[in-house]
Amino acid sequence: MSLEVTIGGGLTLPASEVFLTRTLGEPVRWRYVVAAPPESVGHNEPGRLRKALLEGPCAISPRWTGNGATKLGPDATIVAVRRTRVGAMEYLEIDGEATTVATPNPFVPRRRVHRVKNLRELFDRFSHVAQPVNALRSALERVKLPDAEHTSIVQDGVSDWQFVFRLFDQCGLVATGSPTWLPLVLVGSVDEAQGTQGRWIITPGTRRAYDEWRAVSDRTIKFEAGPERDGDQRFDFGMVTTQSAVPQFPVAQYPSAIEWRPRRAFDPGRWKTWRSMDLPRFTDPEGGLVWKIEDRMYTSRDAGLVFESSVHATPPAAVFSGPAAADPHRPWTGLGVVEESTRTGPWIKVKLGGFEGGADIVEARLGTLYSGMNGKRGFHLPPEAKTEVLLSWTGRFDQSIVCGENVRSEQAEIKALSFYLESKYQVRTAEVEAKTEGKLGLTVDRNLDVVIQQKTSVQSARQLEIKADSADLEMKNGTVYTGRGI
Repeated sequence: MSLEVTIGGGLTLPASEVFLTRTLGEPVRWRYVVAAPPESVGHNEPGRLRKALLEGPCAISPRWTGNGATKLGPDATIVAVRRTRVGAMEYLEIDGEATTVATPNPFVPRRRVHRVKNLRELFDRFSHVAQPVNALRSALERVKLPDAEHTSIVQDGVSDWQFVFRLFDQCGLVATGSPTWLPLVLVGSVDEAQGTQGRWIITPGTRRAYDEWRAVSDRTIKFEAGPERDGDQRFDFGMVTTQSAVPQFPVAQYPSAIEWRPRRAFDPGRWKTWRSMDLPRFTDPEGGLVWKIEDRMYTSRDAGLVFESSVHATPPAAVFSGPAAADPHRPWTGLGVVEESTRTGPWIKVKLGGFEGGADIVEARLGTLYSGMNGKRGFHLPPEAKTEVLLSWTGRFDQSIVCGENVRSEQAEIKALSFYLESKYQVRTAEVEAKTEGKLGLTVDRNLDVVIQQKTSVQSARQLEIKADSADLEMKNGTVYTGRGI
């Protein structure tokens, strides 16, 4: 019976200790301590390990060979190897991480538009990075975005990984009231039953949400006393600093109380249940928030494989977020080409150049110099299809992208100052008073129709000339004064 690790699918080494660490805001981490055999004839394990590491991402997993081989955990990816010496013995400390992301690569900048109606749909666009826990998904679906089906959220030059933390930050702006599920935090999942083992999950970083969801009882850790179960309890203390402060702890530093079970009896079923518990958890009976669990497996001469556990908990008021901070809030501007215009508004569709295919159309609200007293009047000059426009956006998910104006790509046909409308347009005003200090010229290429519903007055301080190829003048009930022989 022995504790072993398998590396790269072919190299097996005896292990003296195996550590598992779960922490809010961090990936699942494993550490394996194995004897370092010498580089000699018949013992070339270091050379084989070197080859496996250099060939690409290298997997490692632990197992116990007693009572049939038992796999003690999932594959982890080796991220570090160190030589250490204890007395005359040399060991290799191998660090592995068991939390990954899926494709597409979330660490490269992307340019795309998200067309969604609520926060759940938006978070689903990043499911290859992290997945919200089920209760949180329901809460996110209830947060509707004000522009509904017209909502357009621009991701321009930001990686999916970075944008996830922008989502976390914007939830506080979009959600009304004071949601109990904020702030949010990433954590590496170990839950096989939920199908999220090895992935990042998104969970509230506070106990309040789990109180509201009535889920604290199901997530409370309860040890069983006795040498055949969880053994004796001991206590230690520490602290943890997070990115989120609360009035009781204004510098975001919280005390951490540690319950240590130094000798727990190993059973494959009990161990699998224990190692598959996602954070956060809660303590019994105090209800403290468990933010970290550390386990150590080792062999004992009298009991075979045993393990110890340290459960780190903070006061219920503690708040966790991150692990990364969101980028500073910043507005966005960009150029696009009108894909679909409108006669009435207020929405038009604009295509953004250089964005991903199928995710390059935004719906923008029309801007105007003046919208009248009821918001429906004033100037209404929507840009034509296939013309270039300037878009602006505050960057807030609950606010619209606005089309401000056309942008010229070529020289104007008529020199400045000029006003040239190619389509029929309508002018309606309550009253007009106009004055020009120079000549006013009006040339009409076709017909001029003037309809005046009430009194008409035309005054000229000098000569009045009216010329036409032919004329038909009809007047009723009036007198024409010509200025001669009245």
